[in-house]
Amino acid sequence: MSSIFCVLCIFVTLVFAHTHAAADFDWSSGGDGGSGNFIIETEQQELVVVGEIPVGLSGIEISLASTDDVDIQLYDKATDTAIIAWPDGILNRPAMQRAEYEGVAIEYSGYNGDQTLNGRGNEYIKILDTTNRPLIIKALGYTAGSAAVNYTWIGGGESIRIAQLEALLAQVTAERDARPTLAEVQDARAGSIVLVADRENNEVTLSFKVEETENLKQGTWRTVQGGDISLKVALDPGNKFMRIALGE
Repeated sequence: MSSIFCVLCIFVTLVFAHTHAAADFDWSSGGDGGSGNFIIETEQQELVVVGEIPVGLSGIEISLASTDDVDIQLYDKATDTAIIAWPDGILNRPAMQRAEYEGVAIEYSGYNGDQTLNGRGNEYIKILDTTNRPLIIKALGYTAGSAAVNYTWIGGGESIRIAQLEALLAQVTAERDARPTLAEVQDARAGSIVLVADRENNEVTLSFKVEETENLKQGTWRTVQGGDISLKVALDPGNKFMRIALGE
């Protein structure tokens, strides 16, 4: 009697990321815009770190051109969030799609590239707004091969400065609108407490405490049990005066 032993071999594919220092982006012209190209090479199942996209550039378009199956990927440098990657990226479909990431619109060709039979290695990324955080471009080679990386951008410096000024203006405007107007405080007496209503539901919150102490001169004041009081009051149009009256 013979015995047959079957050995099951499980092959685990490991994907390693490597940085190829000889090939990288050159953004040195900054806000003046520019373009460039270089070649990357990948081994089978190798994840290559292509380079970094800095803050403050706009109109970026990066494309891969390859006869091999090479995927372009995009990550947030600070959080390592996969923005474009299969299968876990925010953009991860075979055909073109767009999404907004942290206020920046991004377009991806899809992992089927130019959608032709042999076009899987021809993918692109478009960053439609000004970058507001460092981003990392990677390329994953499903087969060993090479890809031409072509990139362009239209500007940066002035665009990011305008965005910063607009954000500052919005912040200052919000702080101004949160303050009472002259009409709201003109009837207030010296020493009055001015309460500003919640603008969404037109309510004002009255908050006060009832405290006690054993010594008026040197004692420590403590809130009595149940003495922390908060009351929401709906406001009608026009002025309204309130006071706290003690019951007999």
